[in-house]
Amino acid sequence: MQIHTVKPHDTIFKIARAYSVSPMKIIENNDLKNPDRLAIGQKLLILTPTRTYNVRGSDTVDRILTRFDMKPGELYRKNPYLAGENNIYPGQILTIRQNSPTLGTAYANGYYYGGTPRERLSMALPYLTYLTVAAGKRADNGIKLLFDVSEPLRAARESTKIPLLRIYDEGVDFPEEYIRAIENAVTEEGFGGVSIAAYRAMRESPKAHAEFMDRLADRMHKRELTVFCEIDANSDTIPHGTSDGYVVNYEKCHMECIPDFEAGEAAAMRRISDMIPAARCYMELAPYAYSGGEEMLISDAVDTAISAGKEILYDGEKKICHFDYNKYLGGKRESVRVAFESLENIKAKLELISELGFMGISFDVARVPVPYLMMFDANFASPAI
Repeated sequence: MQIHTVKPHDTIFKIARAYSVSPMKIIENNDLKNPDRLAIGQKLLILTPTRTYNVRGSDTVDRILTRFDMKPGELYRKNPYLAGENNIYPGQILTIRQNSPTLGTAYANGYYYGGTPRERLSMALPYLTYLTVAAGKRADNGIKLLFDVSEPLRAARESTKIPLLRIYDEGVDFPEEYIRAIENAVTEEGFGGVSIAAYRAMRESPKAHAEFMDRLADRMHKRELTVFCEIDANSDTIPHGTSDGYVVNYEKCHMECIPDFEAGEAAAMRRISDMIPAARCYMELAPYAYSGGEEMLISDAVDTAISAGKEILYDGEKKICHFDYNKYLGGKRESVRVAFESLENIKAKLELISELGFMGISFDVARVPVPYLMMFDANFASPAI
């Protein structure tokens, strides 16, 4: 696995020749919508398969799986653009084997939000152990579902993933009636557990939050259901309630103001690992760039650099990419900085997961960049296959 920085006059074919890989593999593994448009300074993931297969006219996915003694999840992880479908064609080059993962075993927890495209869900499922459906919200002492959960539940069951219901909670008290409502919502819909996002209670009533998680876990575990808890790595107080997994979110806000990876996010994760069991923690792979203080997708950030004719610069200390461009607001020209994580930073995150003994990663199914998933697959063996 290597990371290539686009230089002046680079083309996909020139880069492919330099690394002795297929141009199509670079396009697919980096999810390049228009491979003829590259930005100077753009980072590209280069994976060198140890075995590939050139699809023939009579081939089907089932025949290829049988021929190479592969499970479907393994093939789809190595070739995410297939999106879990039998959409192969003659001449297509499939990755069959890559170098053995070097960082051990890790789990993945994907978040599904309303409006997530089916293709993105199908693409992410082979990497997952848990699919967290972000459809629940506390309503008084009951649970309100924000959208129809039948599609993600069906997809999770068919691919043998564990579906969790994410419940967003702005309360600070947790009566028994509310805990029963959570249990009913989870069991009636057919989820395998629950993920609680109660950030206000963590800040204002950490003791009440911890006691709530203990009571909820006791009730869920009697039904052999899983309990996850979201925590804020920037918070000074981390509740110590019972949880089978902790999804650790690191809020960046103005990413370019973070001093550097080690002093910022890495230091926060090390602090978390001293406070709660690291072996139950999932580190978030955030999909956003930041334009000023506003979030934007990393793919949109790269497109903006190309449209503005700007070189993407790399800050090796902070491990972020950034560029400045002129934006017109109300008829006035304003210089705006766009900053986003580099592939080097994602690599450092994955290495930190291994170093600290974290359980794995979490990410937004609809928005995670494909190179993040490919780097995860290249570095970790997964029990999800």
